[in-house]
Amino acid sequence: MRVAMRVAMRVAMRVAMRVAMRVAMRVAMLLLCLLPGTRALAQDALVAKRDTLRAPLRPFTLAGTVRDTADRPLRAAEVRAGDRVAITDSLGRFRIDSLVEDPTTIVVRRIGYEPAESAIAREPDVLEIRIRVQLEPSAVRLGAVEVSETVVYDALVRNGFYGRQRAGKGLFFDEAQLGRTGRTFSSLLGGVPNTETRAGMAGATVAYGKAMTSRGIVPCVMDVYRDGTYVPWAGDAGLERVVAFQDLIAVEVYARGTLVPNIFPRPARDGAVCGAIMLWTKMFRERSDRRR
Repeated sequence: MRVAMRVAMRVAMRVAMRVAMRVAMRVAMLLLCLLPGTRALAQDALVAKRDTLRAPLRPFTLAGTVRDTADRPLRAAEVRAGDRVAITDSLGRFRIDSLVEDPTTIVVRRIGYEPAESAIAREPDVLEIRIRVQLEPSAVRLGAVEVSETVVYDALVRNGFYGRQRAGKGLFFDEAQLGRTGRTFSSLLGGVPNTETRAGMAGATVAYGKAMTSRGIVPCVMDVYRDGTYVPWAGDAGLERVVAFQDLIAVEVYARGTLVPNIFPRPARDGAVCGAIMLWTKMFRERSDRRR
């Protein structure tokens, strides 16, 4: 009897201890979940575990075509994916490699068409995405368009007129500009800085430029060249005696002697060197054409 009682008491104590330990553990876990700090730690642990299981996305390729509403391929359209850009070829095709952003924003533009924009998401195991973009024409209202014509003469090309014009050391007038200046030497030179005109023999126009002397800047008679040849008597006779204004095809004006190109021979003289005027005539053009 005593032995049986001792065994029963030991069994009861062991069962009671196991039940008490289970209850205590459950209470402790419940308290931990209710505490804010421990709950945040538990959530961080779950996020960290989930991130360790997530594999990084591999780079992928975006390719496709851009066409208009008539299903014609659009060449030279700009396709932008994130910070990467591609230009379509003659068949409207494009390709952008090594994209990693997900989702990726795609923007397609071309002059004369409304832009298109869309966001593309992909699955982790997809390494290439192909799309087809259709752009709609946009109505563009243009202002007034003025069309002008410039005649380029081979004779002036060969003598370097256009090259000197690009150098910009003097003022240059082609045939069209001469026709808008009033068709007189006085009206032509009246718009040139640092030059002036005076009446010479029989009222003909004499051109004056500026020269630096010991007395300062003073007016001086400009040298005159007809078709590249120096005309020594032009300063006395006047420009109209050298050539009629309507026979000109181009004029170069250099207000100061330091600006005159070295290809034009300067007359030997004492004192200050003045500017020069180069007159190019229709006869010069005709002679040059015959020599070709």
